[in-house]
Amino acid sequence: MIIGYRQNDFYGESTWYFTPRITEQFRHYYNLEKRAQKGKKTEFNSGNFVALHANYDFESISTNEWFNEHVSSFTIGPVWGIQRTYKRKLNIDLHLGAGVIIDQFETEFTPIANFSLGWVIGK
Repeated sequence: MIIGYRQNDFYGESTWYFTPRITEQFRHYYNLEKRAQKGKKTEFNSGNFVALHANYDFESISTNEWFNEHVSSFTIGPVWGIQRTYKRKLNIDLHLGAGVIIDQFETEFTPIANFSLGWVIGK
């Protein structure tokens, strides 16, 4: 889910918008064995990876007549990233890359970047 805020000074209006998103990655962790040999943690895929990143943004579920509607779009591209899981199962994930974004009006190159902070649930 993407949550955003837009302000239009011309009309003196502002609005919040909500856009559902589906994101998929097909990852290849390339240094897990090397990390294990050095005695570094590899549980929960703590390592570096390359991936094919894809996401689909649906149309905005909130609209305002003074603002352009957020149209659906598809983004795809390669990324490089790191994922680490620390004590108490704190998980950090960062990936960067370049891709192509396609919507009903145009196709253009775009940077892909994401930082996630989370916790591992379970064993």
